Amino acid sequence: MKQTLVVVGSIVLLIVVSIVAAYFGRGAVKKGSFDKGQRLTAKPGTTRKNAIALTSNKRPSTADPSSSIVRRSDEQEDDSPLTVKSLSDPSKNTASGVVGDQISEAMHSGSPESGLSALSVAMQLPHDSEQGAYLHEAMGQLYAQLDPPDYEKAKESFEQARELAADKVFEQNVVLKSVQILMLADLDDDAREQLGTVLENGLTDETQFRLRLLHGQLEERAGRAEEAEAIYQEVLGSALAEPDTLDRDSALALARLAGLRLNHLYRAHDRDEAAATLTEDLKRQLKAKEGAI
Repeated sequence: MKQTLVVVGSIVLLIVVSIVAAYFGRGAVKKGSFDKGQRLTAKPGTTRKNAIALTSNKRPSTADPSSSIVRRSDEQEDDSPLTVKSLSDPSKNTASGVVGDQISEAMHSGSPESGLSALSVAMQLPHDSEQGAYLHEAMGQLYAQLDPPDYEKAKESFEQARELAADKVFEQNVVLKSVQILMLADLDDDAREQLGTVLENGLTDETQFRLRLLHGQLEERAGRAEEAEAIYQEVLGSALAEPDTLDRDSALALARLAGLRLNHLYRAHDRDEAAATLTEDLKRQLKAKEGAI
């Protein structure tokens, strides 16, 4: 009798174990297969704000591959004004002596805020008008690099620098930066007015070329495509001619920039054939010039 009870008990236990296993195992996914009906859910406590996206936001590039032929990493192709940072060369138009050292330290202080603080102190120290022009010009650059940029103070600083400037080349560089600030602030009329005070009939140094490119962008932004095209073509042809007033690398870089602006203008007005022809011609000319010794 005892043996019979043991056997019956074992059978009952086996049945119970089988039922339990079947109940808890019915949601399992067979190894090597994927149940497309399953949904991945966030663990309790996870909010949408903290969730990590599992898909990429990147999209295939729709840019014309041929347009990159004449573009380098430091050159832009949209309709935004060339940035102050991209056109600022610390090695040019830098004051000498103690003031020059103060400006250099401020421009490399690690943040625009600390640089502006240092220049404010330098402003309180004895300096002449020319040194004051350099100090204001440096402050204008730093105001433009704040996050967010303080375009109004940058504009005022450049105006003060220009008033104190004794050198024509330095004044043109100040105007160059000031015009960019005005364009970034969407004050195109003011930018055009400032340009009109320094633009000359002929293109001479690099600053004049860059001022003319900004002039073309202003015309483009105003909807005057033909005027913009004429300006870009003038800069492109003059730069490719490598005038004596430009070193070779600067001339070719300016040619690329003018070509990019012209290419952008053509494509914005559905002149794809003209853009393609321009790209091929410029590619050929730049290759020949860069290969020449």
